[in-house]
Amino acid sequence: MSQAFLNQVADLLEKVATHLDDEEAARKEAQRVERRKVANRLSEKIAASTGEALPDDLLEKLAASDQDIVDTVVKLAERQAAQPPEEMGEPGDINDRATMSRTKTAQTKEAAENADAQFMNWVMS
Repeated sequence: MSQAFLNQVADLLEKVATHLDDEEAARKEAQRVERRKVANRLSEKIAASTGEALPDDLLEKLAASDQDIVDTVVKLAERQAAQPPEEMGEPGDINDRATMSRTKTAQTKEAAENADAQFMNWVMS
């Protein structure tokens, strides 16, 4: 094999590699644009439910992520938006429920009044 032939083969392989790289870059860019659209829709849903939009840097990270990650985040957001928040629990005693509705200031004032009344009862007895 001659040197000229080998140079032609090398040039051809380099052109094929460049072409494949260009196609891969175009495919990745198209995927990123599609994921950015999904991220924007997600941001709109979150903004509608919470009043806060997602920052642009977070949207870019989401757009650059794998499709599985984007799908998971979208499913979580849709599930969360569809359900009202769950209550974590409630007081075990019925009397505790009454104190939950009062402010801390009102509770402190009532405790001070009870302490004064008990002290006066002790002094008077």
